[in-house]
Amino acid sequence: MKLSGLLYKSKLYRLTLLVIFISLVVSSCSPVKYVSDDEYLLDRYRIKVKEGKIKTEELKSYVRQKPNKRILGIRFHLWLYNLSAKNNNKEKGLNNWLRTIGEKPVIYDSYLMKKSTGHLKTYFDNKGYYNSIVDDTIQFRRKRVRVLYKVYINEPFKIRNVRYQCNDTCLIPKILPDTINSYIKPGENFDLDLLESERKRVESEMKNKGYYNFNKEFIHFQADSSAKTRDVELKMIINEFQEKGPDNTVITTNHKKYIINKVSFFTNFDQKEALEQREDYYKDLDTIYLEGVYFITRGDDKLNTRVILQSNFIQEGETYSLFNTNKTYKHLNSLRLFKIINIQFNEVDSLVNDSLNIGYINCNIQLTKYLLQSYTIELQGTNSYGNIGVGGNFLYQHRSLFGGAEITDFRINGAIEALDTSLIEFSRINNAIELGGNITVSIPKFMLPVFKAEKFSKKYSPKTQISVGYNYQDRLEYKRSVANMSYGYIWDGNRYLKHSFKLLELNAVNLPYATTDFKNYIDSTYLKSSYDNHLVSVINYNLIFNNQDIRKNADFYFFRLNAEISGNILSGISELTNASKNEEGKYLTFGIPFSQYAKSDLDFRYYNIINKSNSVILRLFGGIGIPYGNSSSLPFEKMYFSGGANSIRAWSVRNVGPGSYSGGSKTRFPNQTGDIKLEANLEYRFKMFWLIEGALFIDAGNVWNLNSDEFEGGLFRKNEFYKEFAIGSGVGTRFDFSFFIFRLDMGIKLRDPAFPENERWVFGNRSLNWQDDFTINIGIGYPF
Repeated sequence: MKLSGLLYKSKLYRLTLLVIFISLVVSSCSPVKYVSDDEYLLDRYRIKVKEGKIKTEELKSYVRQKPNKRILGIRFHLWLYNLSAKNNNKEKGLNNWLRTIGEKPVIYDSYLMKKSTGHLKTYFDNKGYYNSIVDDTIQFRRKRVRVLYKVYINEPFKIRNVRYQCNDTCLIPKILPDTINSYIKPGENFDLDLLESERKRVESEMKNKGYYNFNKEFIHFQADSSAKTRDVELKMIINEFQEKGPDNTVITTNHKKYIINKVSFFTNFDQKEALEQREDYYKDLDTIYLEGVYFITRGDDKLNTRVILQSNFIQEGETYSLFNTNKTYKHLNSLRLFKIINIQFNEVDSLVNDSLNIGYINCNIQLTKYLLQSYTIELQGTNSYGNIGVGGNFLYQHRSLFGGAEITDFRINGAIEALDTSLIEFSRINNAIELGGNITVSIPKFMLPVFKAEKFSKKYSPKTQISVGYNYQDRLEYKRSVANMSYGYIWDGNRYLKHSFKLLELNAVNLPYATTDFKNYIDSTYLKSSYDNHLVSVINYNLIFNNQDIRKNADFYFFRLNAEISGNILSGISELTNASKNEEGKYLTFGIPFSQYAKSDLDFRYYNIINKSNSVILRLFGGIGIPYGNSSSLPFEKMYFSGGANSIRAWSVRNVGPGSYSGGSKTRFPNQTGDIKLEANLEYRFKMFWLIEGALFIDAGNVWNLNSDEFEGGLFRKNEFYKEFAIGSGVGTRFDFSFFIFRLDMGIKLRDPAFPENERWVFGNRSLNWQDDFTINIGIGYPF
């Protein structure tokens, strides 16, 4: 007892010394190290709005000078810069590297402050708050400056009435009925941004109605305001089409409505050759006319024209539509077959009908393909519980195997391990071999056994996915084969929604050989379910909502719903045919018992984007699986687990729970699973320097069983489950290589439900142990 106390005190003493040392290093690098005597470091700025419902976050983009970036209140990048030697200006070496990854001190600039004040004033004017006052005040303190922008808002000018003046009388039937959809409403602020949005909306609507040359420059507003009442009479004016004549005089005419005269697809266009050969490139072209579309090829092209027709919404003889043009581009791009899609329109002057204000345009679409075939060879070393081995993968992809943009992925994998028999109780020495293969075909249409669903395919851009795989394992203790097959669909719901439906998913496990020792080892564990002969037949539906806009640095939500059922059809057939049962009371299919269960889970995430360098992510997960009928438990591969790189990172994978179960640390192969899972994660991410990003996180959750009492304390009890949450925290480092992210997270246990209820919090009950309380996880990509 005394010895352990002395050790604990010595560790605490060393930790205290380390904290003091780090504090001294940090404090020795003053943030004003590179700020000269006649300069001031911009420390902070703040915007204070008096009596107004204005979000200050929106105003920050109008401030021209921002202070140095902070991570948890610390100027980390400035600190790195200040670590460099003051009088060392060498272009190479550590000194230069520190300045490169760091950030120079932001020196207060009075000109930029006044410019920010002007921009804020302009912003409030544009929003209708005319004659508002923006004051700037500064506070100097120890070579630092803090800036305060105070905004005194006046009452806004409001739109009292909106009138329309259409100088092109032919547009009146098009413009006036559409005003019900206008962004401008009486009672709204006289907001110039709102007026600009309305100009863009009208431009888009007119282009969708055939007016190819119409744009927002033909629209302007006149405003008549009253300073006394702060009301605005607004008039939107739509002008005629104007173009220059032969003598540079301006000719005013009515806007023309355009009809599609001809649609042409150049399906194997080569931009490089076209630029090099010029006119010669367009000689000796092959052209066919099919269903209102001209298909132009140069040389041999095996692309099925049907896949182009399915993705095309620009039809000969129909009115021009910007919406259909964008939809055509989107569908062609979703084929993942073309690296360049160029849609051009050319007016046909000879067909213009001035009396009817109708023009004609030809649509030419140039398609440049990716390389159709590619392959990758991967080699990797393995270390599984001390067993050293080598593995490899061969991956082959064809982007149009049958000529219809069917993306086919073929994969073969193999591995061999030299088993260390000193770690397991088997007598013979041998190698472990694993071989497998998988073929996945993605077909860009909705293929059903009964009908083709062509209208559905054009509207929702679906894909039919077929996959077949096989895996064979030959080890000292067993031989096992796993076969799987799936047939399903994915399609777009709208801008934010995606759907996935697996009409059929089959997984069959066969164990032809196992040693007696191995069988005895797994018989008392849930591993038995993984190695028993069984068949899983699944129908699965998946819904994903994601409103992220990659063009904007804004908050967004992610939501995933998953639901699946298994075995109902097989069970129904077995009952109708009066099939016999085995000694365990289970129906068999091809001599193998099949699983029967229902399962559903929800995954919700909120991404709070603070700025370009900092973000906070919240994730909530909940799921439940219920076995019934032909099954007493979920199939092993369908059970929930916690721990690992994408879960509670203070525990290794499958090493949490279920519930308050405490026997997991005593087994060599942690395999703790459950029927119910609840989990919450909170992560703060920040950019550091170079490719390196940092993270601080806290995870909580657990898994529980519904019926099985195999794991003591593992049953879900509604009055006790919240007391059995595992809680861990930690830090992470990520290396962003653009095409992938390598992640290293270190988790620390804060609360362990495996301990008695009054001893579950680590701090206050025991000292941290490196082997038991710290876990390092390696992953590819973000955890969520």
